[in-house]
Amino acid sequence: MESKIASSSKLSFEPVAILWSDEKPEGALQFSGRATLAGVVRDKSEEVFTPAGAVACQQMGIYLYREEESKNPRDILGFTDLAARKHIRRVMGDDMLTFAVPYRLFLEMEAEVENGLLDSPSWEILTGAE
Repeated sequence: MESKIASSSKLSFEPVAILWSDEKPEGALQFSGRATLAGVVRDKSEEVFTPAGAVACQQMGIYLYREEESKNPRDILGFTDLAARKHIRRVMGDDMLTFAVPYRLFLEMEAEVENGLLDSPSWEILTGAE
């Protein structure tokens, strides 16, 4: 089954492999869309979690698995570990973060794509999709 989100030109989800390609993720507007979509499907404002003080591999691995097993999984904003950043700076640069989505939440977000947030006048104005 093809993902509505992955095939949408309105919001991009990129695999970790993008780091080793010439492609670049969209940036702050795309992040805002993903974070807002997570809040919309749950009707809450705390759907993105940034584990302070956690090392990068914990942010992308352990915390993501923990959220997947939780009653209400949240997205994980990561790669805020300064020690890890200095070691992988050559690959990721200084202007990238990770945004990991637990699969159950991804499916909820996927169901909300059509006729939802990404079809709103605000999103269309911001992305130039008018």
